[in-house]
Amino acid sequence: SLNNFSINNNGVASLQLNANNDFTLNNKLSIACNFEYNSKREFATTSYGAYSVLNIGMKYQILQGRGTLSLNGNNLLQSEDDYAIDRYENLNQYSYRNYYTRSVRLNFVYRFGSGKANKINKGTGSVEEQRRARN
Repeated sequence: SLNNFSINNNGVASLQLNANNDFTLNNKLSIACNFEYNSKREFATTSYGAYSVLNIGMKYQILQGRGTLSLNGNNLLQSEDDYAIDRYENLNQYSYRNYYTRSVRLNFVYRFGSGKANKINKGTGSVEEQRRARN
């Protein structure tokens, strides 16, 4: 209760599930899968509908490991839409959210150079001071 407003609501049991899986099929091909699910839930005076999101990505090494092709799909089921119902005193407000976030991307990456970093000679300040002191 707060300022003549009280919540008399037992709520609902809700579930939030996040699953991330990575699969290496061979030394050239790997797949990643992400799934998120939120069941119907209630917060104070607002009820929210359930939604889910499925993302899948594949990566393939080419050109003797110097190149990578990747294919990524986001929100493949287009199931991220949800609704909300807000009830406060004599006001009932309904909203529906339609997120059109489905997308597919194809990427190509090529790595130039030898792939080995050059060794950098790092001197310390004290070594530099000792060299100047000798001169």
